[in-house]
Amino acid sequence: MADLVFSIANQRHPEIIGLHKGLKRDTLEISVIMDRVIAKLAQDRYQTGEELAKDLRNCLNIIKKNK
Repeated sequence: MADLVFSIANQRHPEIIGLHKGLKRDTLEISVIMDRVIAKLAQDRYQTGEELAKDLRNCLNIIKKNK
């Protein structure tokens, strides 16, 4: 258990693109959003739901354009 807590606190999370085969390299925007959502420092995370929603909408628009 201590190893898990240490890992969460001190190591970077795995890249989301590598965790799900359905995600393509052209959807890196999702990875950027997730990095910010789970950032270790509060000041690096989204400060409001509006900020997150805006980035998610922009990401969706980019994905739709690329199809």
